[in-house]
Amino acid sequence: MVDKKADVLVIGGGIIGCSGAFFLAKNGKEVILLERNTSVGLEASGVNAGSLSIQNKPFPITHLALAAAELWQTFSREVGYELGYHRVGGLRVAETEEELTKLRDIAKKQRKYGLIVEEISGEETRKIAPYLSESIRGANYCDLDGYIDALKVVRLVARAAIDCGVKIMTETSVLEISPKPRSGYLVKTTKGVFEAGQVLIAAGVWSRQITKSLGVDFSIVLGIDQVMVTDQTPPLLHHMITHVNGNLTLKQLSVGTIVVGGGWQGKGDLITNIRRPTYESMIGNAAIAILVVPALGKIPVIRSWAGFNGRTTDQVPIIGDVPGNPGAYLATGCSGAGGYTIGPLVGRLIAEKICTGTSSIPIDEFNVSRYDREIKVTSF
Repeated sequence: MVDKKADVLVIGGGIIGCSGAFFLAKNGKEVILLERNTSVGLEASGVNAGSLSIQNKPFPITHLALAAAELWQTFSREVGYELGYHRVGGLRVAETEEELTKLRDIAKKQRKYGLIVEEISGEETRKIAPYLSESIRGANYCDLDGYIDALKVVRLVARAAIDCGVKIMTETSVLEISPKPRSGYLVKTTKGVFEAGQVLIAAGVWSRQITKSLGVDFSIVLGIDQVMVTDQTPPLLHHMITHVNGNLTLKQLSVGTIVVGGGWQGKGDLITNIRRPTYESMIGNAAIAILVVPALGKIPVIRSWAGFNGRTTDQVPIIGDVPGNPGAYLATGCSGAGGYTIGPLVGRLIAEKICTGTSSIPIDEFNVSRYDREIKVTSF
């Protein structure tokens, strides 16, 4: 017995799922979004550091990052809520000559992909950002870099989706998806059976478990990223700061707190659903933050958390149809691809694909079919 029907079922209430649901509804689709947690945005999308740095993305998605930066500029107006997007410009710093060489090589390659960054010396860097350490040998500057409050934005996009008619059901875990004989899908959940002509799977690290019921598997590994937040302090950081080694992100929010991230790992597992920061990662993250911005050494950390983050093995997102399953689609980001940065864009592109069969930016290269069909199951 079917409990509810919709044109499209969206599975997952992160930034991609909520954005996808919003754009689908704007295109006239009747949409139900299913979220396993008690609210949207409580998994990877809501627990990340909120960095929207364009210049630290993998080369293959540079064009997506550039398009995403353009979308973020107008996204508040489109959803009808002020999202608090701050484009402050970003400095990607290097502390050694070896790191500086790496930084310059990256800039050369980025130009080939259409991203122009400015290479500046250590002295020039400190003129722009006097709070940086004397140890900084140089930086690449990108005026497109910025940040947001990650959890706030997901919830506002979800609210905009509801305004467009999307029904959001929380505490609803998907147990199985099965194709109907002619077309469409039945989705068995902890709150009954749903029917839809099309299904969008945007469940992050849980996406793999769901697609397996459709006969499609892919490699994904579990990351447990952690973030720290300092006490409120007078204005100090005026840019988005990242490190060429990928182990630091810094930004100061309008309320005065400083968010410290960078992919340092916590502990936890999907079986117990526990995730927690580790003392070792907190110390490591704090140490490099203080090396880059010495004044941080006098500002207390008041909060830290950890969250699950699914990562594809090639660090590039999966966007497109589910092979062999007409009407089923998959959209999941990953830490290396900056899933939050490109999240609203991915939601728009996959909504276009669902509604029209094509997208304004080609996404075929991001299809899950790029993986070997004899995929090795990656242990969590």
